[in-house]
Amino acid sequence: MKRTCIFQFASSSIHLAASLEILAEKNQNNGDIYFCFWGNQTLLPNKMAKTATSLFGSTPRKILNLIKAANPNAIVSTKISFNGDWVNTVLVQFQAQLNKISDLSELHTLCVDQIKPGAALANEIINRTRDRYVNLTEITVLTLNLLKSYLTVYAGTKDFLIQNKIEEVYVYNGRFLHERAVWDASRDLKREVFIFETLRNRFQIRAEGFHNRLNNQKVMKDIWKESDLPLKDKIAEGSVWFNDMSSKKNKYNLGTDFYLNNEKDFIVYYVSSDEEMFGFWDQWAEPLGTQYECILKLIDIFEEQSVFDLIIKLHPNFLNKSNSVMKKMMSIPLRSNSRIIMPDSDISTYDLLNKSVGTITIGSTIGIESAFHLRPVLMLADTKYDDIGVGLKASNWSEVREWVNNVKSFPIYQLEQIKSNACIFGFYYAKAGQDFLHTSLIETGIPGAWEATKFKNIKISENRFLTIFRKIFSKFAIGVFFYKSGDKFINSFR
Repeated sequence: MKRTCIFQFASSSIHLAASLEILAEKNQNNGDIYFCFWGNQTLLPNKMAKTATSLFGSTPRKILNLIKAANPNAIVSTKISFNGDWVNTVLVQFQAQLNKISDLSELHTLCVDQIKPGAALANEIINRTRDRYVNLTEITVLTLNLLKSYLTVYAGTKDFLIQNKIEEVYVYNGRFLHERAVWDASRDLKREVFIFETLRNRFQIRAEGFHNRLNNQKVMKDIWKESDLPLKDKIAEGSVWFNDMSSKKNKYNLGTDFYLNNEKDFIVYYVSSDEEMFGFWDQWAEPLGTQYECILKLIDIFEEQSVFDLIIKLHPNFLNKSNSVMKKMMSIPLRSNSRIIMPDSDISTYDLLNKSVGTITIGSTIGIESAFHLRPVLMLADTKYDDIGVGLKASNWSEVREWVNNVKSFPIYQLEQIKSNACIFGFYYAKAGQDFLHTSLIETGIPGAWEATKFKNIKISENRFLTIFRKIFSKFAIGVFFYKSGDKFINSFR
């Protein structure tokens, strides 16, 4: 059997439980199995490992006991061993390249000895700063510290795989900085890599990962096609996700009735706050420009006609953006038939949707929700639902103008078809993945969010005092890291 290693950084209950499930499944085989719990060993304190943080970097006994319960034969590693001289040498070479760039999108050019950390670095920076327009020259120390944290995990992973002759690797998701380093190092050594991810009360394992939008949608379409359920039952199952999103279960479904005084029909552009895909340049393109550039162009296009107004709706999560991002949005030069609805408005997003004649988005999930609610949808970039037949993805601005002019001409049968297609997306959330066999789960009260309480009847969480202590200490460690990374970043971080 293959020599296998599971790399775990996240300590949240359901993510830890997913890796334990994989570990338990491997216990049925005779091959050597290794489990690397490195969540509290990274230079950058891992926010996903806050319930495993300790004063001296030791792994909580609770986690070690759970690992042994999953597989008594597992060989556990709790320390990252790497060549510090190599890390520092490569870091200097990357620093020379960083000195020549200032924009996040330029990070894709970073390359030393075939190591390309740009995607992981850009993704981490934007998730920390909440600002895709941040100037890299103002966060040089932060960028280098993040890069060093990536390189230590990259180097440690390579050494571990070589020394232990590991042939097969499992790692959670791959979106975050350190998981991505493991994925990159494993692929560079041509090891077989599997990425696992949780989905509600189930988990999935894929060799392709979860950031290839076309493969993701292929999986959705395959699950829909391969189901033996009658079409009406699949639509019913696929509708649950959309109904939950438009209910008060959704924490972002704020506001009450719609009081906007608008004489003309209007189309809504929903500003996306979800930038988790930033950095995956080979899979998520923006051919018409950035979101800000698209908004400016849309305002000009709507000014050319007098039939529709353009309403620009800022996502409630924009309240968590940096001050610079909010100032940029507030400085948008509006015209007589365009207006902005602020993120803290008491206007309900779904009431707005239902009273609009169409939806424009650059990637927000509200796009596919609009299709479900029988509204024509126009996408201005690659999205997570652009290949399942729920709207038009414009390739140029002429197509945008044509869509706007014809938005009220969509026949009802066509809108019904895109609603049915949208249910493919919802059906995926209802059916994809495999069940947790050894884990007890409970809903958290947040739609789609579950917590793992026990694994093989062993309680996963520690006592309340230790849990609170670890979370507080984790925040302190993260604060110290970013304080050392530069005042300009601290001042812009919210």
